[in-house]
Amino acid sequence: MTESKAGAAEAGVSYPSGAPPSLPVRIMNVISKTCLLFSGLALVMIVAINGVNVFCRYVLFWALSWAEEAMVFLMIIGVFVGAITVTWERIHIRIDAFVNMMHGGWRLAAEWLAVAITAAVLLPIGWVSYGVVGKLYAFDQRSDALDAPVWIPQMTIPFALLGIPLVMALVLLFRGAEDRKPH
Repeated sequence: MTESKAGAAEAGVSYPSGAPPSLPVRIMNVISKTCLLFSGLALVMIVAINGVNVFCRYVLFWALSWAEEAMVFLMIIGVFVGAITVTWERIHIRIDAFVNMMHGGWRLAAEWLAVAITAAVLLPIGWVSYGVVGKLYAFDQRSDALDAPVWIPQMTIPFALLGIPLVMALVLLFRGAEDRKPH
C-alpha cells in the first residue's frame, strides 16, 4: 500500500476510484469548504442578530437600528459565497433530464454546452457588477444604519458570478465521471 493510500486508510477516507483526488480537486475542496463555512457563519449571525433584536424589541421595547441592514448584508454574503460550494458539489438546481439520457461524449458535450451558456450569461453580468463594486469603493459609499462600506458585501456578487462558470469548468476538467453524476 502506498504512503498516501495508507494515510487515507488510517484517516478513514475512502476514494471511489481508489486514488486520492488530484491537487486541483483538493484545492477546490478547501475553497468549497471555506465558502460553506462563511455561508454558515453568515446564517448563524443572521439568526443571532434576529434573536437579539426580537428580545430587545418585545422585552426591552427598543430595537437595534442596524439589525435589518446587517442581516441583509449577511444574507448577500451567505448566498453568493455559498453559490461557489453549491456549484462545486453539484447540488444546485439543474434541469438535466436530457443530459442524463445521454452517454459518453454526447453527455460531456452537453455538460460543456451548459458551462458555455452559463458563462455567456454570468460573465458579462459579473464584469458589470465588478465595475459597480469598484465605484462603490471609489466613492466610499457607506450604508445608512451601520455606516459600513457597502462594497464589502457587494463584492461577493461578482466573486460568485465570475466564479460559477470557472467552477463548473473545473468540475468537468478535474472531477471523475462518478462525481459528474447527479446526487
